Amino acid sequence: MMWRLWTTTSRKDCTQLNCLALQHDSRHSFMCSEIKRLIYAQSHVKVKVTLYAIQSDNNCVFRALSLGLTGTEDQYQLLRAYITNRMVHDSV
Repeated sequence: MMWRLWTTTSRKDCTQLNCLALQHDSRHSFMCSEIKRLIYAQSHVKVKVTLYAIQSDNNCVFRALSLGLTGTEDQYQLLRAYITNRMVHDSV
């Protein structure tokens, strides 16, 4: 399954992450509806979908995680440090 992301990230990055970059346009509400439909088809759970633009500075995954967990991108450095330390030092 290919996930569709509305970001300012490059198409190369999206290809590597198996994502499709979408620019903000009049299809915004259509994309939200389609994502909700796909999630419901797989899980039978109704969800609210909102698309956000994430700054593309090679920290976009961590910024997106921070936004999802805390409601702001501000904690991306803390999340990045924790995740990368965990990957390097499994005992952290």
